[in-house]
Amino acid sequence: MWNAEGLSAVTTPILFVAGSADDIVGYEKGVRALFQQTARADRHLLTFVNGAHNVAAPIPAPAEAWAYSEPLKNYPFMHYEDGVWSTVRSNNILQHFATAFLAIHLKGEADKQAYLAVGAPLEGFKPRTTNGLTLEYLPAAKSLVLSAGVAAAQPPAPAPLGAKADYHVHPKGGLTIEEAVRRSKADGITYGVAINGGLNQPAPNAAAAEAFLQAMRQYPVYVALQAEGREWVTIFSNATLAKFDYIFTDAMTWTDDAGRRMRLWIAEDVGAIADPERFMDTLVARATKIFAEEPVDLYVNPTFLPEVIRAEYDTLWTPARVSRLVDGLAASGIGMEINNRYRIPSQSIIMAAKKAGVKFACGTNNTGAQDLGRNEYCAEMIKACDLRTEHFWAPPAEGKKAIQRKPLPR
Repeated sequence: MWNAEGLSAVTTPILFVAGSADDIVGYEKGVRALFQQTARADRHLLTFVNGAHNVAAPIPAPAEAWAYSEPLKNYPFMHYEDGVWSTVRSNNILQHFATAFLAIHLKGEADKQAYLAVGAPLEGFKPRTTNGLTLEYLPAAKSLVLSAGVAAAQPPAPAPLGAKADYHVHPKGGLTIEEAVRRSKADGITYGVAINGGLNQPAPNAAAAEAFLQAMRQYPVYVALQAEGREWVTIFSNATLAKFDYIFTDAMTWTDDAGRRMRLWIAEDVGAIADPERFMDTLVARATKIFAEEPVDLYVNPTFLPEVIRAEYDTLWTPARVSRLVDGLAASGIGMEINNRYRIPSQSIIMAAKKAGVKFACGTNNTGAQDLGRNEYCAEMIKACDLRTEHFWAPPAEGKKAIQRKPLPR
């Protein structure tokens, strides 16, 4: 059962739960390995960081367990309690996720998918209450290992351009890879499917990235890594990164001059912006630093602003800032996404990027099945900006990927 052959036969959805410091069954070679190897099952992994084997144990320690045991040379309550996580809190957390998981898979309540959506913030939690938790997801593959002589499914070649491709699709939030492939065929739009990779992301290490690659290669899609935060360059090897068809990132996670790490889509991270002009200068500086140093092929969610200053988009994105942004992309040969979900960049910024020689790709950045569109905004901008074949980005050929041209900054 616990070998590769046995695990490959498991197809029932699974919610794995573990402490990252489990010293009984192990974490990396224990529960996490099972999560990665049950490749034909839809599965989630909930990790209590620094929790040991007893984290979220459902049985409270009886009163007798608090007395010292001479035969055990210890206190029996250690069989019930965790040294970091309280039993009550960890049980409440597990009940939250287990309820959503069972509601989805036993009762068919699709509206509960939001509670198993990976990434930050986790649905149903107050700000600052998910520190020490990670939730990861890997979709089911039809088969774990390709038979000898059978090639992996291939995406269309040459790569579709413009609105015929959505290069920013996430199989999550109720969107299985099978459903994504069905929609792709029905709408005539080729997909590039991506996993978020980086600190506290669905792919926090090379093993998770490799597992995603193996699962997705069964389908006629491009496979991408969304590089999250600036720490990703220290997490993955060149060999693993080069297996992806392309790597994309954004400037939505960075550290400000005061040392505060911010995720721009989370209001609690951003807080009040007392000086929007200074904030914008920092944002542009961080973005252009990414373009110059990180080996990425495509820049996504471009020109995104936090909600607190979003109404000032046209004012804050001055011609000078736009020029720095698009010149940086052009100098590094990085494409720019026209994002369907946020409807960015604006038409004027797309025109400036076009003039600078930047290539464009369409992308959604969906949160699940419900907001995966059909490149409506991108199609609108293609027409408004008179974008033609020569203006479009496509996944780079082997040997020309950014990771194969530019070293990782270590």
